[in-house]
Amino acid sequence: MQIIAWGEGKKGELGLGEEEEGGITYSPFPKPLKSLSHTVITQISTGPHHTVCVDKNGYAYSWGWGVCGRLGHGDYNDRHTPTFIKFFASMIVTFCAAGDAHSAVLTIGRGVLGAQVRCYLYGDMESYRVIEV
Repeated sequence: MQIIAWGEGKKGELGLGEEEEGGITYSPFPKPLKSLSHTVITQISTGPHHTVCVDKNGYAYSWGWGVCGRLGHGDYNDRHTPTFIKFFASMIVTFCAAGDAHSAVLTIGRGVLGAQVRCYLYGDMESYRVIEV
């Protein structure tokens, strides 16, 4: 599956790169995300200002507005291109969801961790509760 983006993306929402580096913050026409052109994406979820996706190997990527830590990179920085989420490297991500100011992923262990299933929620959680299943 190839990811195509268009519209407005001043905070990196399009994933097409930073304007200073020849990237695009507005595109009236669909454009492919070149940075993921050799990656098989199996799932994608978009919030109003960010995107999370999962590849065929169970690795997660995110990009867009980083406020509240919604991208999962351990900071509040915007990402203008899809960026691998290192926190989930030892897990297989089976599902992702992008909300208004938060994200969620469902994982199972990769190798040593076994088949333990976990749900991770991150970002602005003031109006949400985390329920351990």
